[in-house]
Amino acid sequence: MTDGSRVAYQPYSPTSEDLKGTCVYGDSCDPEVQRRFRVNGYNDVWATCVFLVNLLGIIVLGAVQLGTGKWSALFGSSPSSSTTVATTSAAPATTLTTFTTRAATVTTTSTGSVETAANFGNGCLAGLGFAVGLTLVFLVLMKVFAKAFIWVANSIFIFIGIGIAVAGGMLGNSGLGLLICGIVLTLISALFLLCVRHRIPFSALLLECSTMCVMRFHGTVVFAFVTLLIGIVYYVWWVISILPTLASVSGGAWQGLLVLFVFLFFFTTQVFTGVVHVTTSGTVATWFFVGNGQMPPNPSVASFKRAMTTSFGSICFGSLIVGLLKTLEYIVRAMISDRNFLLKCIAMCILGCIRRLMEYFNLYAFSHIAIYGCDYMTAAKLTWNFIQNFVWSAVINDVLVDRVFALLTVFNACAVGVICFFVFSKSILAALGGALVAIVVNNVVFNTVASGVVTMMVCVAEAPDVFHAKHPELSTKLNEAVITMQQGCCGGDAAPVPPQVVVVQAMHQPSRGYGQPMVAATPYPPQGAPYGRPMVAATPYPPQGVPYGQPMVAATPYPPQGAPYGQAATAAAKDAMMLL
Repeated sequence: MTDGSRVAYQPYSPTSEDLKGTCVYGDSCDPEVQRRFRVNGYNDVWATCVFLVNLLGIIVLGAVQLGTGKWSALFGSSPSSSTTVATTSAAPATTLTTFTTRAATVTTTSTGSVETAANFGNGCLAGLGFAVGLTLVFLVLMKVFAKAFIWVANSIFIFIGIGIAVAGGMLGNSGLGLLICGIVLTLISALFLLCVRHRIPFSALLLECSTMCVMRFHGTVVFAFVTLLIGIVYYVWWVISILPTLASVSGGAWQGLLVLFVFLFFFTTQVFTGVVHVTTSGTVATWFFVGNGQMPPNPSVASFKRAMTTSFGSICFGSLIVGLLKTLEYIVRAMISDRNFLLKCIAMCILGCIRRLMEYFNLYAFSHIAIYGCDYMTAAKLTWNFIQNFVWSAVINDVLVDRVFALLTVFNACAVGVICFFVFSKSILAALGGALVAIVVNNVVFNTVASGVVTMMVCVAEAPDVFHAKHPELSTKLNEAVITMQQGCCGGDAAPVPPQVVVVQAMHQPSRGYGQPMVAATPYPPQGAPYGRPMVAATPYPPQGVPYGQPMVAATPYPPQGAPYGQAATAAAKDAMMLL
């Protein structure tokens, strides 16, 4: 986005209507906190009602299916009776029922299958312990060596491309496609890393802060695992509801019910994901705006409470949109056949892109909901304003960080799988069970960290001055990261800084000849101020020897050597903390 087309970033400024509610942390807290984390009734109640109708419908339907014996008739002990019921329905139900019946019969009659299931279960249990231990180690290392993790993870993609190209070259003519794909992947990965290398310190700082919050406020991970367990229970009950129902109908009714059940499943799972994201976002934002020394007790509990009460309707609103898009994508995918194959593939590709964009949009919209307690439409407007100014900064930051999570997930799964393989007498199923559990554990934990990174990006873009004031121990890292980004080779977005004030850390530099840097000077002082008139914003440490009437400028953390008196230190004083 060029400077000419860029829309000036306007951070959220709450109106009197927005401030009618109360701050969840009390009205006696910091003014920056009072402007956020507001509670003023329940938002988007209609979306909450839609979700509750969906959830109650599945619960009642599952209870009816169990109570009337349809489930027993469909999956009874007699394979012949189950097959008879299934053959009266449509072909997909027949296949699914027959497969389930045969699998259950084999499992209960074969000793070898029971032992196999035991090995798989043991591998899952052992894998859970190993995966949790390795994940904790990765979190500690990621907090200390965040920059190194980003460099290594993104460099590995280059070597993966080289490996694919080498494999394709060794296969000769049959591997020409692999060779081309490997070369393209290598070039794209190398060019991407070359262009965004100056952004890595900034992404590393956000990753470090998010990891630190997740480790300190472990309630975010606890709530994520609790939500996962609830999701598993819902999935089992959803299956109990859907299979007997579909087995009792056929034709168009069968297809319509299947689409309805698929939509309900997508909608509900999106709500679960949104609750976890809003809980983590609220916790990280509380740490950002309150600071280490004044953190309220149990911020993750307070965030989870808001996510499940006043902000739950807004989460359901955004999840409903994604659920509809996923359902449309499922319908188009199911319709793909030899006839009009190309058109259907194009439609599926378009719907898939729209759905992914909406999911990405919701990440930042839900973060705004967690910070301000606003409704979904207000959060959408704030997110659109954010995207207009910082879209490339956000996308590049997420790509850099997500590759770290992907690499650690693969490594953890492979390591746990190998451990379980040797622990359980070289059982492949035990290794598979351990690897699958490791993937689940890593996804839960790293998705929580990723939600924190998204929230940190929003908070730093809106209020970098608050970050300097509340977290002085990390302020120097932010200044250095921003200076590094200003030296980048690729054009970028607007500065993540409010236009009305530029705040830099006061750093004593005895070697600088003309005085100490200013702390909070205004970016636009009046030119030619008359003699004796105040210079707008006098700082505790004004520059020495400034001529009368010469405007003061916001000094950079590192003013140049030998700059003439009264001359602006650099252009970066006005555009401090630019994201390229």
